[in-house]
Amino acid sequence: FTTAEKKEEKDDNLKLTVAYVENMNAYPSNLVVTESNIRISLININASDDDIYGVSLKPHAVQEWSVKLIKRIKRRRYEMCHAAIEIYFIDNTSIMLDLQTNDNRKTFFRFIGRLATPNYDKKTSSARFTRARLNNATEKWVAREISNFDYLMILNDCAGRTYQDLAQYPVFPWILSNYKSDVIDLNSKSSYRDLSKPVGVQNEKAHGIYKSKYAQTKEMYEATRNDGGDGSQMDGIVLNGFPRHYSSPHSVIWYLSRIEPFASLAINLHSGSFDKPDRQFLSIEKCWDSCSSPSCETDVKELIPEMFYLPEMFENLNNFKFGKTQNGVEVHHVDLPKWANNSP
Repeated sequence: FTTAEKKEEKDDNLKLTVAYVENMNAYPSNLVVTESNIRISLININASDDDIYGVSLKPHAVQEWSVKLIKRIKRRRYEMCHAAIEIYFIDNTSIMLDLQTNDNRKTFFRFIGRLATPNYDKKTSSARFTRARLNNATEKWVAREISNFDYLMILNDCAGRTYQDLAQYPVFPWILSNYKSDVIDLNSKSSYRDLSKPVGVQNEKAHGIYKSKYAQTKEMYEATRNDGGDGSQMDGIVLNGFPRHYSSPHSVIWYLSRIEPFASLAINLHSGSFDKPDRQFLSIEKCWDSCSSPSCETDVKELIPEMFYLPEMFENLNNFKFGKTQNGVEVHHVDLPKWANNSP
């Protein structure tokens, strides 16, 4: 197929060249949608570095689903372009496809709209439905009819974040700020971070540092314009308070490097081995100190949903060899706060 091949064929099939998005990869694929099935065939899939260091990171060369299994289809962005979709099935699994152009995506929805899909309410793909869902969730959350976790997952979903794309992974905030005490008092305000501020400015010193850096960058930009320039010397520099983002593929892999497939992704990311032992996820306390302290201006990452439901991410159950730190300590499980009593 070619990318432009988005016409419904005489046999009522839709054929598109797409990218199958999974983790950090986008695999060129042929998409064929018939009256009964969705089939994805990866193009030129060969063995490469992403499946020789650990588990295979590639999806199956050919995958097929019945259209009767479709539960909902969400419009997504991929690499900042509004041309992707995420298809959810009745077993709550999903796949993400980059359809290359918005016109291709419109053609896909028109074709799907004509099929018999008993479990798919086509209204759920509209922006109006997303806004209504968000408003409904907010009302339920305020009334304490849904949990904080469920509400945050809905917020992430409505914002376009998905488990399928590490660059748009769901984000959860740091909640607690006390990781040093033997016992934690959850009724004390001092045990919690200030959710009205970004994680990087949890104290006045940090706030002053970031405010000063923003002012300096703004001053540089304005100086180039006042000198008769058009600001082109500052091209690519966006005025901001933080030099790093609160979520990135690297930070997601860093948190989850003790479990697959993220261990293999971490090995791939560092050209065949894990990162240096001292740069691993060693301790929750040290991680919080790094993210909230003004001494580390480039680390302002928030958390991921797994932090609240997946204890395996803190345990090196696969006995990966991360090496020893400069202090001679073997990197193994994540060090938990004392108040956790060694229970992840």
